[in-house]
Amino acid sequence: MKPERILLPLDIRKCPLEIFSLIRAFSTRPEVTLILLHVLHVSIDTSDERVSAELAHQAKQYLRRLAQQFLHPTCSTMVHIRIGKTAEQILEEAKAEAVQLIILPTPKPSFWTRLVSIVKPGVCRIISPIVEEIIRDSTCGVFVASVATRFDCPKQWGRRTERKYLPFFNKPTKSGLASLGE
Repeated sequence: MKPERILLPLDIRKCPLEIFSLIRAFSTRPEVTLILLHVLHVSIDTSDERVSAELAHQAKQYLRRLAQQFLHPTCSTMVHIRIGKTAEQILEEAKAEAVQLIILPTPKPSFWTRLVSIVKPGVCRIISPIVEEIIRDSTCGVFVASVATRFDCPKQWGRRTERKYLPFFNKPTKSGLASLGE
C-alpha cells in the first residue's frame, strides 16, 4: 500500500515528535500529501467566536512550525484545524479530504497495563476509546503508532497574540483552555 493522502491528527499540547521519523518514511515520494490536523475541543460556552478563531490560529501556527522543523521541505503539507469532538472531526476530515491512511499517534501503555491486559483481557485498555472509535468507523486504513514523548508546543514555544485584536487570556482552566479576563 502506497497511500498518497495521509492524515496525521496531532494534539499541540501532547505532540509526539518521534512520529515525524515515521512520517518521513511515508512522505518521501513527491505525490504524497500529508494533512496535519488539530481538533479543538472548546468546552467554554461563549458566543464570541474570537476565542475559537484565536485558538485555531495559534494551533495552525504551531502545526506549520512543526512541519517546517520536522518534515522534508519537498513534502506537500496541508494544515487543518477543526472544532468539535475529536473522533468525529478526524473521521470527517478523512472523508472530506479522501484520505487513504490515518496515522494515529497514541501513548504507549505502561508495563503494568500491558501485563494486566494479558492476564485479564478487557480490564485495562491498550488504546483509548477515541482510537477504538476511529478504527471502527474509518473508511480508510488506520495505522496506530505507539509514542513515548510529548512535546507541549505552547509551553515550549510560547503563545503569540496581538492584544488589540484578541481578548486577554488568564490562567488555564481545568480543561486546558484559557479563561477570559479583562
